Amino acid sequence: MDVVIPKLKELWPRMCAHALRCVKDADKVKDIMQDTFEKLYSSRIDFTKVDDIEAYIFRVLCNVIADTVKKDMPILLLSEVSELNYLYNDISLHDSDWSEVELYLHKSFEILEDDEIILINMIDIEEYGIKEVAKINNMSQSGVRKKLAAIHEKMKIYILSQIEKEQK
Repeated sequence: MDVVIPKLKELWPRMCAHALRCVKDADKVKDIMQDTFEKLYSSRIDFTKVDDIEAYIFRVLCNVIADTVKKDMPILLLSEVSELNYLYNDISLHDSDWSEVELYLHKSFEILEDDEIILINMIDIEEYGIKEVAKINNMSQSGVRKKLAAIHEKMKIYILSQIEKEQK
């Protein structure tokens, strides 16, 4: 923990800001930061052997945020999340009420894994750059792009299948 404490002091403002952008509730941010600290403190990892402590700390933070977001996920409106507008093009071929599509978008998060929610949140909603997301998640930039494309496709397939079920 001796290695982590100075890094936590350095990163704390960025971590709080990131958590606040994700959950938009200062009280929840306090809980997220407490949970993150507890997870780091209780982990049995030898931090002196961790290559990138900053990335590891942010990964723990993002996992805690994902758990929080899953518990109390706000309903996202497609029109408010410009990066998800690609869904409009694919789904507009169907005669659907947009409130239904937005509901299915919200529900599509339920089928995503934690790491997928983290990527969607960081890139599509919080507008982090690919390079920063790659570093935080210990992935290559091309790996992030491929995974993001796969997540978008997974969400699109889910939404279209739900619309199809409604139309039957």
